[in-house]
Amino acid sequence: MKNNIDNIIKKAIEKVTRNYNVLELNEDDTLEAFGIKSILLFSFITELESSLNIEFNPIDISPLNFESISAVRLLIKKYVTSI
Repeated sequence: MKNNIDNIIKKAIEKVTRNYNVLELNEDDTLEAFGIKSILLFSFITELESSLNIEFNPIDISPLNFESISAVRLLIKKYVTSI
């Protein structure tokens, strides 16, 4: 399941940043380290929603839930039980 989630996150990062050389995601990586902040964060969230066919609750769209790769994984697991 973790690999599937990582692939979805990686594809969203690549699409939003147009950087197709994202090789590995580490637990403590921040989205900002990939160049995702402010307006790109909105695009990243939209891309995740589209890829997963979900809609995040506005309450869950907070900096803490998108602070690191591990935080994004946890949020995705909250919405998607089987990937």
